[in-house]
Formats: sequence, C-alpha cells, structure tokens
Amino acid sequence: MGKYVAFDAEYAWRNDWYRAHRTFDKKSDRRAMAVKEVVALTAYSFSFDELGTFSIEDHASWVQTDWGGEGAMLEQFCHFLRMRDRHALVGYGSLGTDVPLLNLAAMTAGVRLPYQLLDFAGRWDKRHTDLGLLLKGRGKSWIHLSQLAIRLGIPVELVSSKADVPVPSTAAEWQQLREHVEADALLVALVWSAWLCTQGTPGIRYATAAIAHIAAFRRRRPEHRLGAVLARFQSQLEREVADQLAIAA
Repeated sequence: MGKYVAFDAEYAWRNDWYRAHRTFDKKSDRRAMAVKEVVALTAYSFSFDELGTFSIEDHASWVQTDWGGEGAMLEQFCHFLRMRDRHALVGYGSLGTDVPLLNLAAMTAGVRLPYQLLDFAGRWDKRHTDLGLLLKGRGKSWIHLSQLAIRLGIPVELVSSKADVPVPSTAAEWQQLREHVEADALLVALVWSAWLCTQGTPGIRYATAAIAHIAAFRRRRPEHRLGAVLARFQSQLEREVADQLAIAA
C-alpha cells in the first residue's frame, strides 16, 4: 500500500528584502532564493492498496491572507504533514526549489518542520520524493512538469502557468492563486501515478488512477475555474478505458 502527499507552493519577491540586500551588495541577483517568500501552499493526500484501489483523503490549500503571513500559513501546511507522518511527500523539482525555500520560511518564523522535510545527512528513505530528479536520473537534462504532462495527454489548459507570481492585491486574485497551486498539486499526483505504473506497482494503471484523481478533485472543488476542462479530460479517459475493456472482452 502506498501513502502519499502531493504538494506545491508558490512564491513572490519581497522587494524590501531585495532592497536591503542591495544596500551592501550592489550586484545582488533579484532572483536569489533568499528574497522570495511563500505566498501559497497546497497538499493533496491519497493512498492505494495492492489491488490499485485509490483512497482520496484530503486536498487542502493555504494562502497568506488566510493566516496573516508566511509563518502562520507554513505552520498549517506543516501540521497537515505531521498528522500524516506515514505519507511520503511527492513534489516536482522540489528538492532544488521548494525544500530550500520552505526551510528559509521555517527558519524565519521558527516553525518546526515535519518529518518529510527534515534533512538526515547521508540518509535517504523516500520520505520525500522529487519526481523531477528521479526522471533526470544520471543524465544532465531536466524535464519540465508541463512538458511531461503534455506528453501524457493532459490538456494544455491544465499545464499553462505563470513564470513569476506577484502577490495578489484583491480577494479574487488570491482565489485565482489558490486555484492555480491546487491544480499544480493535481498535476503532480497525475504524473506520479504514471511513474508508479512504470515501476510495476501492483494494481496501478495510469488511466484509472487519473480518473480517480480528477473525479475527487472535481467533487472537492466544484467551482474551480478549470472544472469544465477537467470534466472533458475525465470523460476522455473513461472512454479510453471502456474501449480497452471492450477490446479485451
């Protein structure tokens, strides 16, 4: 049985931190990690048994306006993971970007990190899996999540994203950011299911797993702006599965 939490985060530049750094380092790179802050987080927990039956547990998200700042928001995310300490954390490009930035945010706010984000030197027990790093393997080329998603047949509307995310200024913009980060976690879950299939995980088939993920997302987020796109994609996958069963019969 596998237990996982797919996650994603969004960040924005803190101009006051950047300006402060520039006072003594005129060559400071505005894109340095240390001048970013976490503005949104999402966590999507699910599990499956040896027969491939999925259990979609929860999909939570947090934005700064909900909690008054980066630290309080991060604490909610960490609490979610602490309550699921037997779940492995799954991200995409997470070890190079998300983990360092979450560590910086935790240090700033004095937040205790959950087991899945702790650094045990010289030890790797798959408590946190970076699928992007797995796909890179021993090679030099990185595969972007959106490119992989397109290759898997996921609609382009679900994979388009912004390169930089400014801090929203209205309630509608914060809601848009929340929906953006939630959809990214769904993408991570979809591509992770495809990876599990390639590894011979008992009972896992990509199409049926994807249908379970999308159906659960739509039930939990019926007003999501990508709901119609998700509905069409789910119907497409269901037709493909039905056709395969008909051929097998």
